[in-house]
Amino acid sequence: MGGQISVENDLGTPLCILLASVKNCSYQQDGFYEKISTGKIQMIDVGGIRVNEKYKLLLKRNDEKLQVDPEALREAEGYTFFAFRNESFGLKLKASWFVDDKFLKKKEENSLIGFILPGVRVEDREFYGQVYEETFIANELVTYLVLNGVASSIEDAVSMGQLLLSRDVFERVVEYQDFENLHRFFRLNQDHRTVKALGRLEQTVDTWGQSLALRFHSHKSISSLQTPGMEKKLASPSRSTQSKLLSSRHIDVMRHLDGWLEKKGNFGFWAMRYLRVLPRYKDEDGETICWFENTVSLKAKGSIPTRLLQKVEVLPSRNKKRSNIIQITMLPEHNIKRYWLRAPNDAVCFRWLAALQTLARQLSPVGVVSKSALAFALEEELIGEFATLLRLRRFKKGDWICRKGSIIREFLILRQGRTGMYIEDHKSKNKLYDQLIPVCFFGERVFYKDSEMSPRKAASLQPVWTTSIRAEEDCEMLAISKKKREAFLKKYPKVAIGLHNLFFSGIDDCLKLVPFLKDTSPSQRAKLKQGLQLTALKKDQELFSEGDPGHEFYIVYKGSLEITRYDRKRQKEVVLKKVGKSDSFGEIALMLPGACRTANVRAVGDSLLLVMNEQVFRNYASLGQLDLNDVLMRPHIMNTLQQSRVPFFEAIPEEDMQDLVKLCKIESYKANTTLFEEGSYGEKFYIVWHGEVNVHVAGKLIQSLGSGKYFGEIALVLEQTPRTATCITTSQTILLVLEKQDFQQFFHDKREALSEVELRLLGNKCKMHTILHHPLGLDIFTRFLRSQHAEENVNFWTEVRKYRKWAEEVDLLAPVHHEKCQSSAQRIWKEYVTIGSNQEINIAASVRQAIEKEIVTETAHENTFAEAEKEIVTMISRDKLSTFRMTEDFQTLLETIGNYSDVAQLAKHKISMRGSPVLKRRVLTARATARKDKMATWKTVPRLDLSHVCDDEVDIKTKDLEEKDERLLTQSQKQRALSPTNTGLADSPPASTHSEVPGFT
Repeated sequence: MGGQISVENDLGTPLCILLASVKNCSYQQDGFYEKISTGKIQMIDVGGIRVNEKYKLLLKRNDEKLQVDPEALREAEGYTFFAFRNESFGLKLKASWFVDDKFLKKKEENSLIGFILPGVRVEDREFYGQVYEETFIANELVTYLVLNGVASSIEDAVSMGQLLLSRDVFERVVEYQDFENLHRFFRLNQDHRTVKALGRLEQTVDTWGQSLALRFHSHKSISSLQTPGMEKKLASPSRSTQSKLLSSRHIDVMRHLDGWLEKKGNFGFWAMRYLRVLPRYKDEDGETICWFENTVSLKAKGSIPTRLLQKVEVLPSRNKKRSNIIQITMLPEHNIKRYWLRAPNDAVCFRWLAALQTLARQLSPVGVVSKSALAFALEEELIGEFATLLRLRRFKKGDWICRKGSIIREFLILRQGRTGMYIEDHKSKNKLYDQLIPVCFFGERVFYKDSEMSPRKAASLQPVWTTSIRAEEDCEMLAISKKKREAFLKKYPKVAIGLHNLFFSGIDDCLKLVPFLKDTSPSQRAKLKQGLQLTALKKDQELFSEGDPGHEFYIVYKGSLEITRYDRKRQKEVVLKKVGKSDSFGEIALMLPGACRTANVRAVGDSLLLVMNEQVFRNYASLGQLDLNDVLMRPHIMNTLQQSRVPFFEAIPEEDMQDLVKLCKIESYKANTTLFEEGSYGEKFYIVWHGEVNVHVAGKLIQSLGSGKYFGEIALVLEQTPRTATCITTSQTILLVLEKQDFQQFFHDKREALSEVELRLLGNKCKMHTILHHPLGLDIFTRFLRSQHAEENVNFWTEVRKYRKWAEEVDLLAPVHHEKCQSSAQRIWKEYVTIGSNQEINIAASVRQAIEKEIVTETAHENTFAEAEKEIVTMISRDKLSTFRMTEDFQTLLETIGNYSDVAQLAKHKISMRGSPVLKRRVLTARATARKDKMATWKTVPRLDLSHVCDDEVDIKTKDLEEKDERLLTQSQKQRALSPTNTGLADSPPASTHSEVPGFT
């Protein structure tokens, strides 16, 4: 099965669930046994479950215990099925789906069709003089399933065929005949909905005589290459056709290649044999070419291990035509030097030739060099010459291939096995930095050329190993000695320049252009380069497919690639994006190793990639060279913040968003991790970047939040705020996290922007300081206090705030600033603090005396009025705030700025919003128009002119202005009476991807 699944108990009672292997009647090795409480979600590791093996599923409710001993499991009644592949990372299931076995039947059917149908060989078959059109034979299919490892035994293969027969995927030719390992004819139901969705029968050309066979090909395979019209093209293939045939996806299809060919025996006679390319046969390591007496034989008459293939070619004929004879030359380790195969026609010959050459190239010196980065510095005719200079070297597991500081004497290419690269940590101990796989190379420093150094001096300097390399398992290396290397480079001087540019200056220039590495130092890039591996792709070769587990991050060094996704509805691949030099992709694999790829990546032309795996990523970060978690993900964090459309971030200017991005942290959580519980106090705000989070209230699942959704925002602005829900991850999840402390630090000198955020978040629960610091809120509140004959309080607060802000920014010890400070403080004192002044404020006598003392002694400073300011804010908050929040003007303010509580209002009016999309659009349009009109109204309201902090006072109380204010307020009230809000229609939410849980924190 692979990966993890989540199971939600929606049955209303506690549940025990057990999955056991039918073969050994045990759940401990490759099954599971879990107890799930009511309403809970349990993450289950299914990595040990083997696909296409038989398993038994047992369920017990109400805390009934399951008998787990083998004998009891064998006798217990349960649902038996063939395990299917877990295509998605973190498959989400419900317990009720197991009670009704339709879900398991559907998944099982889809999986078996995908595995079994490629082995169906449909032909017109004759039996005792009668011709049965478009049929296949049961025991031929059974043999295919067993040999290719789809079924572990003949019994399982028969069970699979019988199951598809019962599901109408197969149709009987002879009535009442069951599917058995016998010579029985069946037909494929091409009209079956699952068969039509996955693929179709395509005509093949690998037959002798005039008859043609049909084989099943999935929609995602290159089935067009198997149509009858391709025969002529395959006979003399163009370069583009060869490229398509050699693409990784098509080669994967050909690795299960089978068909009739003639094989030349030891005595020179040709005999018909049925050849198969099997993924593994007996104890052979890797693909094996086997030949059989017939199509139903399970025992091969002979085999060729593909790891020992040296060369595959077509023998020329005397009449200058293709002979269709394929000659296979083996490596010296094999006991037979050559094999010969003969195909019925040109198309079949090239099909087998393409497959076998690809397998041979994997391990032959020419193939290894062609697949490595060297192919970008060597012309095609030079690759073969360079390959002849390589000699094979073998290392046992644990052998040190080189030690740091020793002289580099050979250039090595890893042919087989796995090696480890070790560097010294701060304690001078060897630490595993990276693990290298075939076609990686070592000792490229021998190709380094310093243009400023004289040839004699360059020759005297010996390159040394900067890391240590050890064989992690038995390895085979292809090595070129110093003497042969220097002779080759002397013969081809341009190659020496090309190799230097490829391994050194070219990589350096590429890394400088990578956006997240632009600000790094040369030493940081040099350390990172040690862990980067080079991967070469041919034109149309696929790097990975959608659903593959991801473990590497890629940077395009040369060439270009297409990122595509298969559209099942249109049955074709859709191009999502094209990437070129210095572009990067695959960063999710570094944060969540093993997470399924979400797209396909294919090379548009010959391309070279720099690859960083998860191990290098972790080790590089631990060495403190660079916080890749920060610089690599920063652009993606910005993109996520923009796409999530968090309403209260709209108040932040775009130029300040970069500072906010730096404060966001990336946190990775395993499946079934509780982020916080209901009732706990919150200090963090979350945005889901990858994965999913379930929201539970009072133990009940309310909502699932996917990528782009956010939660916990109230915790940013309210102190000691209890969480209103419990949040649990359902799969491996990446979250963007903003802590309250960082949030407040960001808004430390952006008080107006913070007030906008607080108003949007808190709405009717906002505090007094939020309204005072919001420009539009201050204007409206001032008018409210004017109607209450208490505007002197807010005028005093405004004057003092301007005074303090100015005083904090200047040097008060300077005579000119000191004099101006005293005069400004004295003016505020006379206007608001002295008894009997025009705008006298009500403060404590002790505070008044303290201010008077500093004014008289001319020692006023930035905090002279601080205590008075606190008293005034406390008083108007106590006496006026609750009344102001109930006014229509305050509600208009919230609607104008797009108050966050609209989400809650939408939830309340959910019934009203049900109906046609046209009605919803009308409601939302009317709501948006009303907001624009109100915004325009408030923009026309004059604000207080406070530019006279240190100048002469200007009287703002004019009769004309008051009349204008009253006229504007009357106009806004009329607009509110006519707005859609008062017609009973639902409010429209802001452009947000937030959950519909009102007030969810």
